Amino acid sequence: MLRLRGMQQVQLMPRLQSSDQPWQPLGPNQIVTSQFGDVTGRITSIAIAPWDASGNTVYVGSTGGGVWRSNNAASSNPTTVTWQPLTDDPPAFSGINITSLSIGAVSVQPGSTANGVVLAGTGDPNDVLDSYYGAGILRSGDGGATWTLIRQSSDGFSGGLTNYSFAGDAFAGFAWSTTNSSVVVAAVTDSYDGFINNVNNMTSHGGAANVAEAGLYYSTDAGKTWYLSTIEDGSNQVIQSSQTTLPSVFPGVPATAVVWNPIRNMFYAALEFHGYYQSPDGVTWTRMANQPGAALTTLNCPLIQARMEQLLYDSSRRSGGAANHRGYVCTNRGNKCSGLEQRGRGSVAGCMQCRSE
Repeated sequence: MLRLRGMQQVQLMPRLQSSDQPWQPLGPNQIVTSQFGDVTGRITSIAIAPWDASGNTVYVGSTGGGVWRSNNAASSNPTTVTWQPLTDDPPAFSGINITSLSIGAVSVQPGSTANGVVLAGTGDPNDVLDSYYGAGILRSGDGGATWTLIRQSSDGFSGGLTNYSFAGDAFAGFAWSTTNSSVVVAAVTDSYDGFINNVNNMTSHGGAANVAEAGLYYSTDAGKTWYLSTIEDGSNQVIQSSQTTLPSVFPGVPATAVVWNPIRNMFYAALEFHGYYQSPDGVTWTRMANQPGAALTTLNCPLIQARMEQLLYDSSRRSGGAANHRGYVCTNRGNKCSGLEQRGRGSVAGCMQCRSE
């Protein structure tokens, strides 16, 4: 009923059109349905192939429709533009329980030659009921002809505490370095649909359950293997790292956007509840001193302190040292919670309970 009401409201909205250069539909073509008539999936991401100077080779990611490619997108006649679906039935999904054709971000490796690397992050990052959760990263090394599905990070194979699963999350974007075109960063956020279906707690690979962790991930081999980045709010204030254990009430640090600045040779990212961060390599991120917005301070971001405290607590337990923490910051409609003097896991759970109340 909510969806029907929304459609009715959309129909009543005024239609705006440019007086000199109106937009023309380029496709993919609509599908006729008995209930809604002509429909198409939402286009969530667009990437132009760098190896095609004509601009004809374009990739699009769609909600529920996978990845599409056009080889004549720059045609002067929009009616002649054609699109080919690339991921309707990829062998990469064979034998895997959780799969997804809902694409949150699609990206092409810069500087690549003909039929280069294409990355498609599954999972729609728009938190609405028809934004389906993801299964991982679809990667093609031949321009979209064939695909592999990367379902988890490789942290557990390289000194991290575990491999982090991508199932149940969503991808908000990719950013490539232009100083080293093999380095790419992925912004992974949470998915409302994955949360309500408890997908994050159902995933397992190789018989062992892996933690689903939103956040920033980096790859140094053009997207073949991925690792959880280290995110810091300052000296000894790590809010995310492959060397720490987060309590299950936290789905990670959702990253809602990531870009690469080729002038400053720097990655920039936006993190939910935290603010804006930068990194020269995608591996270690630090919070920007000057936040581009009003009141984006630690005290106004209620989860920063609690998450940092828990990470320090876990780290000190593993090292055998004594936990030395500051007080938690947890807001309940603008008021701090009381009774959070006890440090450790119990106080984090209490903080989260306060937020829910």
